[in-house]
Formats: sequence, structure tokens, C-alpha cells
Amino acid sequence: MKNPRIAKSTYLLLLMTGMVLSVQSQQYTPPQLRTVRNLNRNWQFIRQDVAVSQATAATDPSGWAEVNLPHSFDIPYWRVGKADDPAQGWYRRHVAVDQDVIDAKKRVFIEFEAAFQYAQVYVNGQLAGTHAGGYTGFSFDISNSIKAGDNVVAVRLDARWVDTIAPRSGEHVFIGGIYRNVYLAITNPLHVTWYGTFVSTPQVSAASATVKVKTEIRNDGVADANCTVKTVVVDSTGMRVTSFESIRNVAAGATVMFVQTSDPVANPHLWSPSSPYLYKVYTEVYNGTAAVDNFGSPLGFRWIKWTTTNGFELNGERLWLQGANAHQDHAGWGDAATNAGQYRDVKLIKDCGMNFIRGSHYPKAPAFSDACDRIGVCFWSEMCYWGLQYGSTPIWNSGAHTNKEAFKKNLLDQTREMIRIHRNHPSIIAWSMGNELWFMGDGSINDVVAMLTSMANLTRTEDSTRQVGVGGTQLYSNELSGPVDISGFNGGWVNGADINGSVGKPTLVAEYGSCTDGGTGYQGCWGDNIQDSPSHTQYGWRAGGAIWCAFDHGSNIGTGLMGMINNARVPQKRWYFYRNLYLGIAPPTWPANGTPAKLKLTTDRDIITDDGLSDAQLMVEVQDASGKWLSNSPDITLTDLSGLGAFPTGSPTGTAITFHGSGEGGVPNGQAAIEFRSYNAGTVTIEASSGSLPKTSLDITVLHVAEEMAVASAVAPVVRTTYGPREQIVTVAGSHIRLPDTMSDGKVVVSLFDIKGRMIGTMVNNGGLIRRRNGAQGITVVKARMVK
Repeated sequence: MKNPRIAKSTYLLLLMTGMVLSVQSQQYTPPQLRTVRNLNRNWQFIRQDVAVSQATAATDPSGWAEVNLPHSFDIPYWRVGKADDPAQGWYRRHVAVDQDVIDAKKRVFIEFEAAFQYAQVYVNGQLAGTHAGGYTGFSFDISNSIKAGDNVVAVRLDARWVDTIAPRSGEHVFIGGIYRNVYLAITNPLHVTWYGTFVSTPQVSAASATVKVKTEIRNDGVADANCTVKTVVVDSTGMRVTSFESIRNVAAGATVMFVQTSDPVANPHLWSPSSPYLYKVYTEVYNGTAAVDNFGSPLGFRWIKWTTTNGFELNGERLWLQGANAHQDHAGWGDAATNAGQYRDVKLIKDCGMNFIRGSHYPKAPAFSDACDRIGVCFWSEMCYWGLQYGSTPIWNSGAHTNKEAFKKNLLDQTREMIRIHRNHPSIIAWSMGNELWFMGDGSINDVVAMLTSMANLTRTEDSTRQVGVGGTQLYSNELSGPVDISGFNGGWVNGADINGSVGKPTLVAEYGSCTDGGTGYQGCWGDNIQDSPSHTQYGWRAGGAIWCAFDHGSNIGTGLMGMINNARVPQKRWYFYRNLYLGIAPPTWPANGTPAKLKLTTDRDIITDDGLSDAQLMVEVQDASGKWLSNSPDITLTDLSGLGAFPTGSPTGTAITFHGSGEGGVPNGQAAIEFRSYNAGTVTIEASSGSLPKTSLDITVLHVAEEMAVASAVAPVVRTTYGPREQIVTVAGSHIRLPDTMSDGKVVVSLFDIKGRMIGTMVNNGGLIRRRNGAQGITVVKARMVK
């Protein structure tokens, strides 16, 4: 498309709403000193075990499918319990590295947010590292294996059951795949390590707060470094709040911890579910006077307290925790959900009036914690220490514990990783060590308690700012509650007499309300109405409760249809029950059988990105001639007419998907939904069709994001302009946004949004060329409207 003609040459300095020129100098622009590349696109996958030489050569593509990440072995996925055989596979892709990286002796790391479950990573045929555990991330230094030009990264995954890797079983899915994001990080030899900052607030009140930052600095250079670490705290608008620095010598080959504490910050905005205000901490690293690294971490000012007399307190006030348990698998895609999918999950729970999520029963994605921070949900992050002991075959049906030393070490390793990855998120209010550990396997309750004690002690060492909990303590309650600070009881039948004073610890109901009606009933279950249920009675010593569960999910024992939201992330009747209970919003008129006349096609977002971090949830509703929602379940097909996107069909193209009948993956209650993603930029047209009904369609814009997306300034300068009934893509020239001719001669109000959909500025202009504010990072969406 040709660039619009510029009618005027007037430039207007962009100011955030309410900002004045006198404070512009306080705006913080983080220096871009490390490169982070998104490696989600352009992988090859083979679902079999092949020789290392064959997998790493990457010369013969026969038998290998073209895939993009996040990816699961079992796409299309419709709530299967575990991976079909074979449960082993390989991924590989080419990675180009500039000669400048090699010449400058940069350090190169490959970072995985998770891969299920035993991973071996090769770079140019050399083993870079291994990782055991399917729910925590890991990073390998591949500097000595990488070369200038083309490189081949190959990953072997083994999703088979191993009795020395946690979890040994559970009522969910166990499917192989690189199902979270992968990044390539390039740093200078002197740098912040992987998740190497620990941000806390040792003193915080509404009047004043201090920030404490422990920063792990690694020197991979050949000479000692006179290292300065400067920490800058900024508010949600990017304005500098405080900064502090310290200097230490870091010997070559050494890792040194810098510990810093700020001066008091006056009147901090406190984080809470009702006001999820976020700050950010930037860590600048200098070698002498040369700036060599910058690393960002989240920060929220808040204080928490668990008590036996007043339940849970946030910022000095009692907060009743009302929430849900959450599993991570999504219809079609399985565990391979995008960051947008993680955000969607948290928002659905918050939108029915809940303020709490129990992360059952394994560590969640970094994007999930981020979404809890941003949306405002208290999060109980849990380890994957759980078991079942169903049946005679131990595979994925085993007790929680074995006394094998390798298993004990793996539990501690994964616990340490969970804490390191998620510790800076203010939404996390407790670390949970596991669930229902009375499924003991070949260990006695004493062995389990010993393991739980080791995990709890490690957790307190890694993070002394939060308390330690465990879920499912209704059996052996005193023994299992002994090593921890918070006891979680599962089951709506738990009443005051059962636990009040029996364990001497703060308590919550970690699970209650297991509905088995398939989402058809407009009610709570197990007597969990507020007025008559002990599980929901707000005893002073009880912190709250979480329903089982938020989402329908896959289960290896077939017990996953208990969600208030189905696997395609469509609210069911029970979701509306809780929304009415907590927010007073009446439910919709329920659909009834009728004569289908048309389809209504909608999407929750019409702008996505092509990097695997974003998607759009498409929903088709069956309606009669008057537009009334019907419960009929005809076959419905969604087709991507552009061919640019992908549905989870298992096909290399995946440009169409059909929903059959009323069952899983069908059209239950007259609604079909699926998450759509694309790894190609452009305009996508989605068409919905069903037999002789009129077809309907909508457009989705896919924005291109360069591989170096994690550096905000490197986000491709593509924007979307919305005004009146018209929408179009316009361009950015350097630091200027060029508006169309139709808007060049009038006054325009413009709102800027970054790549995560957050509004980062508002401006007004009287001409066609507008200067972007220097601190407005990663602008991808511009919404503009003409005013008189």
C-alpha cells in the first residue's frame, strides 16, 4: 500500500495523558543491551526416535513435518489422557547467528519455557544440556557450540512415564511437546543470569515502601570486571520512581550476588485484585563505564499475611479468596496454548467475580503469572508432587512418592526452578508443595513428610517473603500440615469442626464443588451456595476456597468434565451462576431448540501477531431468523480463506476445521469455538458455513513481529488505525506515524497500544504527521478518531 500523502508538516510532541513538559526528563527509556529472539517459527517435527546424527544434520526433510511453537505431540487434541504411542519425538530448526556475535565473544543462550518432559538439546550435533520435568523452564549456554552463519538446533523429547521424574501421575494429561515459547538470548560476557533478579519489598505500606533487589551477575569474560549494577524502578507509565546502584569486582568465571535496597518510595500504588497496579524494575549492568546489559523484572507493592484468626490479609485488610482451580490444556491445541490463551484463561476466571486461582497441580507458564499480575488475581503456584495409585499398571497411575534419590532430587530441582521463574510476580501469594500426598506410592507417610519438609525448607531458603502451603490435606492432616505454613483441604464437605484448630495453621478449601453434569446445570455443586455451605462459610480462620474446577480438561482416568468453562474456553451455565452470585449480573436467556437461520461469527480480538504469542478465539453461534441463540448442534465449518493461518487439525496447512454434533469438539448448546493462530502476516478472512445456512465471515489482521521481538524497540513498526466505520493498516516512518489523507486536515485524538494490548499513551494532533513519544515502546496498534 502506498504511503498516505502528508498534508501538513506540523509536529506534536507526544505526551502521556496528564504529563507535562517539566517531567519529561523523568521518563525512562531502557537501554537495549541484550538481544532476545523469539524462536517459535519454522521448526520441523518428527514423531519418532531417530539417530542423533540424522536429527541434527537437518539435510533430509523426509518424514519431518513443518510446525510452529507452541506445539504438542497430539494435535488435534480433544481431551486425551496421555500421548499416543510413540511418546518420543524430535524438533529441529535453523538459527542464523551474525559474525559480529562471534567476534564480540557474546554469550548465547537457548531458553525454553517448558518441554514435556525429558529434553535433550543439541546444537550443531553437540549436546548442550538435558532437563527432566515438563512444567518448568530451563536455559543452556550454547556459546561454545554456536557458529557464525547457519546453525541447527535439535531437541529430543521423551514423554514416557519415568518413576524418577515428578509427577508420577495425576488426573490430567501427559503429552509430549515444546508446548511453551523458546527464545535465543544474546548477552555480553558480563550479564544478569537467567531469571537472575529477585525483587521484593521488605517494608511496604500505603505511605512508604522500599525495594530490595538481589541480582545474580555472571562474568564469562577472560578478565575480572569492575561491575556496577544500577537498578531503576519505573511506574506503569514508564516514569522513573527511584534508582540505586552498587559496585563490586566480579572475577572471570565467577557469579556474584549484588544485594541492594532502595530509599523509601513515598505513597506507592498498592497492587490488589481491585487495583492491579504494576511497576517495573530495570537492572543496568556496567563493566567499568561501559553499559553491557539491561534486564527487566515485574514489581508490585503489596503485603500479605496468613493467620489462623483472620484468614488471608492483603495490604492490611482481610480478603476472602474466592476462586477456581485451573488446568492448562485447550481444545485442539492441548497444552500448547499461546500467551494470549493464558491471558484468556485468567480473564475468564476474573470476569465471573473471582479473585483467586489455584494453579493445579503443576507450575504454570510465565505468561499465566503475568496475566494474574495484570488482571488482578491472587495466584497459588503449585508443584507437581501428586499421585493416584489407580489400577495395577504404574504408568501415569502411580502414587505421589518413591524413595529413589533421583526422584527426590528432581522434586527439589523443579521446586527451585518454579520459584526462580515466578518469584517476582506480586500475584503469587503462596508456594504450594503439591496435592493429596496421602497417595504415597512405595513410601510411607513418614517418607512423604520428610520429602515435604525438604521441599518446604528449600522454598523458605529460596524465597522467605512468602509462606509455604500444600493442598489436599484432609487425610493425615496433622502430618502433612506439619512442615508447611498453610493447609489446603480438598472437598466441599469440609466443615468447621473438621479443621478449626485441628492443625493450628491457616487454612483454605483448596478444592470444592466437583460438578459432573457436563456444564448443563445453573447451580453450584456439593452444597456450595453461599448461604448453606460450610465450604463457603467465611469463618474468620478460613482464607477462602477454590472450586473444582475452572475448565473442562483432559484426564487419564476420564474425570475432566467438571469445568464451569468448557475446553474451548466457552462459559457454561455454572460460570453464569458464579458471575450472578459474585457480581449480580443476571444470566442470559438460555438457548432452546429451534429452526436455524443464520450463524453469528465473532472473535475476541481482531489483531494478532505472527510469533506464536498471540491468537484469536473464534466463536460461532447458531441463531434463528430473529437472532435468537439456539441450542441446535449442526455441523459447522470454519475456513481461513487467506490460507495464512492455522487451526489445530494436525494438517500441515490446517486452514479449515469442522465441528460435528454436540459432543467434545462439536457444537454444544449451539456454540462452537476454537483458538486460531497465524505465523504469517497479512489480512485473514475467516468464513463460517453450515449446510444451506448463509455463510458469514470476519477479518483478522496478523501483524509481523521480527524475531528480535523481546527488545521493545525492535517490534516491527506496523500500526492499525481505526476511525468511524473504516479500518486500515498504515505505516510508520522512523519516529513518525503517517495518517491517511482522510484524517490529515482535522483534529485527531489518537490512543497508542503496545504489543500486549496495553494503552501506553494518548495524543492530539492537527496535522498528518505525528511524532511518537520516545518512551512509547513497541507501538503496534493506533486507534484514532476525528473530532471537531
